[in-house]
Amino acid sequence: MIIHNGLVFNEDCQFTMADVAIENGKITQVAPPGSMHGAAQGGEAIDAAGGYVLPGFVDIHTHGCVNFDVCDGDGAGIEKMMGYYGGQGITSVVPATMSYNEPILTDIVKAALPYFGKEGHGAVLRGVNMEGPYINTAKRGAQNPEYIMDPQLKMFNELYELAGGNIRLVDIAPELPGSLDFIKQVSHKCVVSLSPTNPSYDEAAAAFDPGPSPVPHLLPPLPPLGHPAPAVLPPPRPPLLHRSARLT
Repeated sequence: MIIHNGLVFNEDCQFTMADVAIENGKITQVAPPGSMHGAAQGGEAIDAAGGYVLPGFVDIHTHGCVNFDVCDGDGAGIEKMMGYYGGQGITSVVPATMSYNEPILTDIVKAALPYFGKEGHGAVLRGVNMEGPYINTAKRGAQNPEYIMDPQLKMFNELYELAGGNIRLVDIAPELPGSLDFIKQVSHKCVVSLSPTNPSYDEAAAAFDPGPSPVPHLLPPLPPLGHPAPAVLPPPRPPLLHRSARLT
């Protein structure tokens, strides 16, 4: 397939007109506009008519859309959500759950289970992001304090097995009791992210060592800057890209 007359983001961080060749679902060449003639060679040609040509987006932190939420535990709702995301240029989704207890999270995972990796509904559901319940209640925002708890390794492992390994991220507050052991045990299974949290600098630094990379919601649910204790400020490190690759 050749896409003509599209705006492509280049190495100079600018959008410029270009032709794009795609084979077997992968971009194989980007060339000056008008230099490719896929239609003449028997391949499909698409005129982008000056529109943006971009790879599909991957959304790893969304709760829902079109009046549905992943926490509804509704398969039909998941299909509608994936259809909407696909129409917005999003090809893969890892929706986030709210803080709930194990029975409720079990129902959420069971509803999502038939759709993991399933194509044909727009975007593809690549897994689940457990944004809770292992968070700091002082930074809970709209999350229900009734369900917030200290990290529970047994609970997580049961949900992880039920999901067939499709829990891709889990949030944790590193200052909670048992958090460091949890991080050491879980970071080889999925991405561990820090938030919502309210740690000291030392607590945050100790948590980054075993494996966490992302810090969602930086900085609203974290301690404010303007004092000598920096708390959670993630260091830039290459493993973030490596771990993100697990989502595909």
